[in-house]
Amino acid sequence: MITNIMVWMKNRKAGERMARNDISMEQVIKEAEQEIELICSTTGQAYIRAANEKERMRLIAVESESFQQWFRSYCYDGYGIILPSGGHIQAQAHIKMLAKRNGKRSRIHKRIYAKTDTVYYDLGRNDGKYLKITADGVGMAKNSHILFQRSELFAPQVEPEMQQVRAGDVKYFIAQHFNFHSETDQILFAAFLAGCFFGKQFSKPVLEVYGQKSSAKSTCLKRVQNLIDPLTVNPLFSMPKRENEVAMCLAAEYMVCFDNISIISQNTSDLICRNCTGGSQVKRKLFTDDSRSILEPDAVVCFNSTRQCIVRSDLADRAIFLELVRISPEKMQGDRELQKKWEDDLPFFFGALCQAVSGVLGDKKPAVNYSPVRLVDFYEMAVKAGGQIGYKEEQVHEAFCTNREKINDSLVSGNILLTVLEGYMSQKGMEEGLKAKVSEFYREMKLYALEEYGIDGRSFPGAPEVMTRRMSEDRSNLEDIGIFYDVRKGKNARYIEIWKE
Repeated sequence: MITNIMVWMKNRKAGERMARNDISMEQVIKEAEQEIELICSTTGQAYIRAANEKERMRLIAVESESFQQWFRSYCYDGYGIILPSGGHIQAQAHIKMLAKRNGKRSRIHKRIYAKTDTVYYDLGRNDGKYLKITADGVGMAKNSHILFQRSELFAPQVEPEMQQVRAGDVKYFIAQHFNFHSETDQILFAAFLAGCFFGKQFSKPVLEVYGQKSSAKSTCLKRVQNLIDPLTVNPLFSMPKRENEVAMCLAAEYMVCFDNISIISQNTSDLICRNCTGGSQVKRKLFTDDSRSILEPDAVVCFNSTRQCIVRSDLADRAIFLELVRISPEKMQGDRELQKKWEDDLPFFFGALCQAVSGVLGDKKPAVNYSPVRLVDFYEMAVKAGGQIGYKEEQVHEAFCTNREKINDSLVSGNILLTVLEGYMSQKGMEEGLKAKVSEFYREMKLYALEEYGIDGRSFPGAPEVMTRRMSEDRSNLEDIGIFYDVRKGKNARYIEIWKE
């Protein structure tokens, strides 16, 4: 049907779409209905696909500025009508109703769609072709059943160079363009880049890049964005203060990079956790009583900071911490020179990464070692990606164990209670642990915090119950630093047994 409409439009007489004073807006909207394909997403959002050769494969959200521009162009080019301010509202309301009632129900994807054995990547072409990655190789293919939405900031990706590179060259390009502190960081970074191609196949980690000034933290994230999900603007965003604004960013783009982060609020931390594992953000629409707006934040999230700013255990357990080293003055280069080298290597880097992903899809062997992180599926993929790039499984496993140690160091240093517990249990005479009433242990801990760390009662947990609850929240991190405990209820009080291994 779409093809027939396109041919009909192409052959339409010029006089039929000249300026007409006798046509009503209702008639224009009815004619527009015949030239679009109606789609309704799984979250209830209305979309259209414009039926012309240039825009056929571009999805347009009805409640967006792109739709307004499309409808204004349609009215002006077809009928010579200049819409007044707000003239698109009637068309939006009508087409939204039709899409929700009659539109094809489909899942909408951003940049990458991954299945068990295939990855589709939207390069931004207008011929309906996508990059298709399978175990057999990488090539271009058409698939009219896959719907990609391109945001207002979407930019085309370079065509990958496949002939002159192999998967192992990923290691070379990382060393050339990123100044990580150690090979362990390079291994984790390579795994992260490969994992970006697998969409919703498994929970995604959060990438936090940190280092002192002049360590190219912002440049690092710009290149990550450029390699995975290029944008038309500077890709580094500031962190919005409101949770819903963060959710909008995460729902709009495939990858979001937040620049120069110093603190992450509890609500934002919880939101990013839901973003990693999959979830929805629901809010009431403005000026309505019961209408809801549903967002699906599922972006790949990256931060940079001068220090490790993720200090809440739930998010830290989903994070990869990578440290950059400061670039010495004699090794610094100009922005133009650096950018030219990056642009020259980008097609080759992208091609090598696609070949590594192809190898992962063809590797059906399970990992030998257990996963040291909670993102088990991501770890399994990382082991396979490491094998394609040139790292042994033992190297990948050790890199994740080192990352786990960084997580614990970050949590302990940023958590007063964990810091005090670690110091208290490291004292002489605590080798055998202790048993005591929870209330007595609380008083002992509070006194120790004041004497050894200068922490007063306002900063320490305000009651024994609060202390044990926070210990429960961070139990896994306490166990990672060798501290174990058990709380039991007695006849007249609660008792704690705590020891260090």
